[in-house]
Amino acid sequence: MQQDRVSLLDERAWQEVKYHAVEMTERVEKRLDDLRELHAAVRDHLALLNVREDDTTRQIHVEVNRLVQQLRQREEEVVQMVRDDCAVQRAQLEGLLESLEANEKQLEAEKPQFEERGRDIVERAATRRHLADLLKQSEFFAVPDLHCYIVTPSPVVAERHLTCVRELTPSFFPSALTVPITDNIVYLPLESGGNGNASVDQKHASMTLPSGILYYLATAGHTRSFCNPVESDAVRIHCNAPILLGQLSSVCDAWNPTRNAVSIRQHMPCFRTASQENARIEIDFGDRRWVECTAYALRHGHVSEHAALRFWRLLGSRDKVQWVVLDEQRRNSVLGTSPFNVATFNIDEEEVFSQMRNIYYFTSVLRCAFRYIALELAGPDAVGKHHLELGGIEFYGCLVDTLSL
Repeated sequence: MQQDRVSLLDERAWQEVKYHAVEMTERVEKRLDDLRELHAAVRDHLALLNVREDDTTRQIHVEVNRLVQQLRQREEEVVQMVRDDCAVQRAQLEGLLESLEANEKQLEAEKPQFEERGRDIVERAATRRHLADLLKQSEFFAVPDLHCYIVTPSPVVAERHLTCVRELTPSFFPSALTVPITDNIVYLPLESGGNGNASVDQKHASMTLPSGILYYLATAGHTRSFCNPVESDAVRIHCNAPILLGQLSSVCDAWNPTRNAVSIRQHMPCFRTASQENARIEIDFGDRRWVECTAYALRHGHVSEHAALRFWRLLGSRDKVQWVVLDEQRRNSVLGTSPFNVATFNIDEEEVFSQMRNIYYFTSVLRCAFRYIALELAGPDAVGKHHLELGGIEFYGCLVDTLSL
């Protein structure tokens, strides 16, 4: 019985061992199948890697060959560019060298001419210095003192005058065209009353033109006897109309101490232009000596009324381009009322200033000063024509220096 149990247990144990052996065999076989599949996959992958390796190696060889070919081609291009550039620069340098040699030969050939030009320049400079010395001797380029000479209205005793006084003006240097003068009184009778800004007419039987700025220039400030300022080149005068009678310089010869009433009647030259509208005379005071007019005087140029002025205007300019009206008279019959009579007129400085401030650059010194003063016809004369008939003109105001401006 007991042996049967033992036999049964042994058989069960054997069955279990057998089962485990079979199960283990199956697992081993399955594992072997898995290993076979893995081996096949590894072999396939190795084959693929070999193919990729061959393909990549081939591509690398192709790309390397292409890059090498491009580098060789670029190398050839760079070498050729360097050669071409060197050839161009070599040609330029050779051309420059040839040009320098040619210029050197030309300069050697022209050296005598340059030396001759240098001598000519030196001679011209000496000639110009000599000419400058000659010009300095002219009244038109005289060097003045540090003074400004002003003519202003001022009552003296029972009369009224325009008094020329000498005033120090440290704010600017003297003009090379200003004539140095000494203290002097210049009489110019004026009517009292009326608007101080309006033009004042003075008519009387006197034929003597009161002395003013032109008188100063003609006498160099009382340092010499009277000499016509045009003839001494202290000022320059121009007329745009043909002259029929007299000389143009006689307009500035009005104040002449050798002329008395009798000599004026007998010998006064009657300056008269042809009939021409807008006929004018212009007086140039120089580029560095300008005039600021506060009044002016005119003398009739005939023993009778004749072609006395009736319409005229006094103009001022610094450049002969822009002109400012200093005074204008229309239908004024003061001239010609007696032989060679004199009339004086005030200038409205504020009106002149209002015109100028939109045209010229202003300084405290220049203000309303001009280089050119012109008397221009603005209408017919006493006989209905356009003659400019005048026996003399004089200005009153101040000489202004422009050297330091």
